[in-house]
Amino acid sequence: EPVVRLTPAQLDEYNQAVAKSEAISGQARDRIVDLDEQIGRANRSLASHRLDLDELHERSVRMRARLETLNQEKKALREQGATASTALKEKQRAESAVAAELEKFKNFKDSLLDEQRTVRLKLDAAKGRRER
Repeated sequence: EPVVRLTPAQLDEYNQAVAKSEAISGQARDRIVDLDEQIGRANRSLASHRLDLDELHERSVRMRARLETLNQEKKALREQGATASTALKEKQRAESAVAAELEKFKNFKDSLLDEQRTVRLKLDAAKGRRER
């Protein structure tokens, strides 16, 4: 025999409360299942993003190393360019000096040829006087 005796109105109210409680419990279970699924998806997504992040980090490290290499190459090329520029200027100065020397020797040669012509003219004139 039941320990508590309920009136029909109380029994009806009790049954409604139990039904409501079971409905709420069912909804809570459904919500928990839904949240578990969401958590599972979020964990898989997180794992995927971690892999992506690891890949990006590795790529970043490689790109930094490549950038450093390129900067070193750029520096070396600038130094080579500066050296080549200096060598070119030296060669241009040497060329100018050689050109000036050449001009001086050409002028000297021209003056010697003029003097040779003058001497030949005098010599020819002297020979002509002697022959007369």
